Amino acid sequence: MRMIARRDFLRWVLGSGIGAFLTACGRRGLPAVAPSPSSTRLPANVTPGGAAGTSTGTPPLTQQAFGLGKISTTPNETFYVVDIGAGHPKIDLSNWRLELTGAIKTPRSLTMDDLQALPRVTEMRTLECISNPVGGKLIGNAIWEGVRMRDVLKLAGVTEGAVELMVRSADGFFSSIPLELARHEHALLVWAMNGVPLPRDHGFPLRCLWPGRYGMKQPRWVTKMELLTEPQRGYWELQGWSNEAKIKTNSQIREPMGGHQLLPLKPLSIRGTAFSGKDGIARAEVSTDNGQTWSAAKLVRGPAPVAPYVWTEWAYDWMPVAAGSYVIQVRATDNSGFTQKEVGRSILGGTYPDGTALIHAVTVNIREG
Repeated sequence: MRMIARRDFLRWVLGSGIGAFLTACGRRGLPAVAPSPSSTRLPANVTPGGAAGTSTGTPPLTQQAFGLGKISTTPNETFYVVDIGAGHPKIDLSNWRLELTGAIKTPRSLTMDDLQALPRVTEMRTLECISNPVGGKLIGNAIWEGVRMRDVLKLAGVTEGAVELMVRSADGFFSSIPLELARHEHALLVWAMNGVPLPRDHGFPLRCLWPGRYGMKQPRWVTKMELLTEPQRGYWELQGWSNEAKIKTNSQIREPMGGHQLLPLKPLSIRGTAFSGKDGIARAEVSTDNGQTWSAAKLVRGPAPVAPYVWTEWAYDWMPVAAGSYVIQVRATDNSGFTQKEVGRSILGGTYPDGTALIHAVTVNIREG
């Protein structure tokens, strides 16, 4: 399966059917709840794991995950990948350095040992692509290990007048964020994913995790960081995508999948995820009558204090009254009071230029017996 760049992804899906899109971009894996990893050290001769190419799709949620009150994570091999199509760099860690330049007091060239000497943090975090369509699979949840960006900045000393941080990657990608965001408590540079060194697909040896922003603001294969005194736009931003790229409140149904599958007339568990990226999810509601009435779903939240940056899992038990066709919808309300309103009519569109908050709907067919 080849890599897919966002520009190719959009051009292709707009000219293709839903079935073709799901076949080429989606690959499902078994659900997993990853343990909290121990501190992970990267030896100089480490060989990053992970299959080449694109793996998209978040595993279906399970009854066990809800019953145990745990949040599902996405296996590394099925965690989505969308990039600029320049290939995934193969980096020799013994020669790799993180260069800190620009509006700083002391330019630095940091090794992985230098970074790992700083206070380490392990956090669960959900990543979502800005071009993830309604009900799409360009979203995943993992446990990451690394350091806080603000601790790295202290090593160089930021000078007065710096306003942004420009991050550059080995594949030619670049993006900038406000300095305030770089100093956020949950702004991280990470070297491990779900308890193992970052797979090559996901940015070995180092990638960024900025809270509340889509994946287009989270560079992989990081090699250089420059403190800027004037704002600059990044790779995707120069092509018209949002410069802020703040995650919009969204939700999706994972079970049942909908479509042409016939389900028996018996109690049905409807499950899925909701994600806001900054404010956190206040509630999720499910409709089984095409949006005429709504009922509250049960929620399982991510661990504090990063819960707003981790998807919330939800479940709703439903007993169909009779055989027939039903349109199921889910809507989320975040802690700022925003509620999803308009239904997304297609899985393919509506994300350009700043993502989508459209409601996800699926049709299920209930049979007698």
